[in-house]
Amino acid sequence: MEDGVNRYRPQPLRKRDPHHDAVMARDLETINTGIRRELGLLPHGGLPVVAKRKPVLPTPDTPVLAAAESD
Repeated sequence: MEDGVNRYRPQPLRKRDPHHDAVMARDLETINTGIRRELGLLPHGGLPVVAKRKPVLPTPDTPVLAAAESD
């Protein structure tokens, strides 16, 4: 072997396989149909956007454990 290259290693395809693409499209459509049957259609205009908020964390100066220990 020259330069550590294995000539017998499977090589990636250089062009697309139309049969594989068709099978993938069919499988995706089957999955989408099952999801639509189970969950229903999306609402008109898409899913509602929920605003993301940062959680309110206690500051390091807040004595959280001291209150629990005094009980």
